[in-house]
Amino acid sequence: MAFASRRPQLRPCGANLPRPRRPRRAVARSCAEGGGEGGRARVAAFVSGGGSNLRAIAGFEGFTAAGELALVVASKGDCRGAEWARERGVDVVVWPREDG
Repeated sequence: MAFASRRPQLRPCGANLPRPRRPRRAVARSCAEGGGEGGRARVAAFVSGGGSNLRAIAGFEGFTAAGELALVVASKGDCRGAEWARERGVDVVVWPREDG
């Protein structure tokens, strides 16, 4: 009884790499159906500090073309992420509320 070789077949350089995924169309569809300006999606973001991830996403060209930052939810009202949003006219909600 012969055993089958389990060694992978050799292929040309790069042939074993996974194929890149096609971008999902759901984002484009949801933006077209969205209620923002010009059919752009309205996005809420959560921040707990400086908001560096928020700034990176908001500055990304693909995001600015498809969506608008409509609301920022912050854990503290005086964090740098909340201040950055207020400077740009974005509504900021502090949750949980600091007053009690």
